[in-house]
Amino acid sequence: MVFKSMKTVLKIIYVVIIVILVSIICIKLNKGKTIITSNSSLIKVEDKEDLYVARFEYGGIAYLERGKEELYLNEDERVNADLKIKYNAVINAKVDLKELERTKKIENKKIYLNEPIIEYIITILSDSEDSEEKNFETIGNNSNYSWSTLLTACEVDVKNEINNNTELKEKIMVTAKDTIEGLLYYNDYEIVWKDGD
Repeated sequence: MVFKSMKTVLKIIYVVIIVILVSIICIKLNKGKTIITSNSSLIKVEDKEDLYVARFEYGGIAYLERGKEELYLNEDERVNADLKIKYNAVINAKVDLKELERTKKIENKKIYLNEPIIEYIITILSDSEDSEEKNFETIGNNSNYSWSTLLTACEVDVKNEINNNTELKEKIMVTAKDTIEGLLYYNDYEIVWKDGD
């Protein structure tokens, strides 16, 4: 009986020793190894060509005047406008990752990138049946204008508002750079932004 219990104890000791040895070997083999899942390729990290960096809503008024080809009227011209379009829009700001990848240079633990070019995707919202708020409303006579002209006038108005809002453009640029830096983060690498080519 003592002999059988001694055999069982020895088996348990052998199993414990084997488990300890396997654990030590695994720890030794993996010690000091760091697995980097990024390879500083923006396109591979994102697996897309476009990186959306901001989304915001904007409510504005576009003005149209009969006989004028221009779809954006300045402050003085707005007085004569025969049509006002009250609208809401969603604006998405994106960066072309292929262009950033094309201009990227890596030297001496520094990643050099051209400042990203921001493109704005504008969606003019239409009214839905269940919405209490009007997203799109014309004030005045719109019988001379096509639906396409009305939407284009709103898009032109949004683009002019964005181009004239330096603070907004700066915030979007900072967000874009921060997002790209987060995607390209490497230990001991610095990202350097350049202006143009």
